[in-house]
Amino acid sequence: MSKLYLPEKLVLNQREEDVRPYFDRENTCFCLAFTVNRDDIGIYVGGKEQETRGNCFTAVSWVEDNMCILPIEGVDQWYPRYYRIIKTLTFYLDMGGFVQTGNYEETRFYAQRQRRSPQSDRNDTIEKLEGKVERISKKVLPMDFLLHNDVIRDQKIKLEDGGVYELNPHSEFYRYLCSVSAFNHTTDMSFVYASAYEAKKLQGKAEAAIGVLTFPVKVSELPVVFALQTSLELISFLIAAKNTLKLDEKMFNYRGPIIISDVYYNPFINKKFFDPNAGIEIWGIPEIDKNVSSSSSSDFSKKNELNEFLVLNTTLAQEIKK
Repeated sequence: MSKLYLPEKLVLNQREEDVRPYFDRENTCFCLAFTVNRDDIGIYVGGKEQETRGNCFTAVSWVEDNMCILPIEGVDQWYPRYYRIIKTLTFYLDMGGFVQTGNYEETRFYAQRQRRSPQSDRNDTIEKLEGKVERISKKVLPMDFLLHNDVIRDQKIKLEDGGVYELNPHSEFYRYLCSVSAFNHTTDMSFVYASAYEAKKLQGKAEAAIGVLTFPVKVSELPVVFALQTSLELISFLIAAKNTLKLDEKMFNYRGPIIISDVYYNPFINKKFFDPNAGIEIWGIPEIDKNVSSSSSSDFSKKNELNEFLVLNTTLAQEIKK
């Protein structure tokens, strides 16, 4: 792929062209956080890299999943064929709240929804993978002296062989990132530890520690957290954190992953129009189906939307094991 299209929710001055030319599309997105130990990430203090072994980082990741339906004649639309495009942007913050590294990942594949077996109920379906899974991985590179300044202060990111993007300062992801950074910087406790261990008390503690800063983070209760924890291998695969989330079950309450945003589900409908200048039909601009679109703020709703997304764990099982 010659050009990358980061989610429009995250960056400015860019149309996400790769998800537009489809008859309809289902988009699910959310923000999650977790804590990992990384030996391969250095911490820079005073311009010098410090000891790298066993550093603890708070990771904040935005996940966007696009199921792009392919309108194929003769295919029952109850069991559509589609192109799946999953995009994740992840930043790793040290205990002082400074962004030390980041990466952008894309996972793409064709699939079709099918009955689990010929005798299965109409609603009992699975995803059948078609062809190869395409993986794109780009590291976020520092433009200034420190990556933290690029991301938090200047709101820009430079991807490895992928150009420079301007972060949307009004996006939820940017606000969550700044909030987690501020929490780690102003307290002596990891954000994820505080969230998972004392979820109900976090809001007051964070506001007291950060003061006048806006703290938009919403910590999910156990059903949603458990759904993520049972699919750690999938999360690791999608955000390029393989072998870093192999956590002991007793550590779940301290390390996450946890969802710190609502889970958003937005179906888009698109139409073709005849372009007299070009003499061909072209796709228009996708519009959200407002009758179906939802922001899953309740834990029950979050879990439903999240479970639909985590079905990927079964679909990509062989890829994840590689």
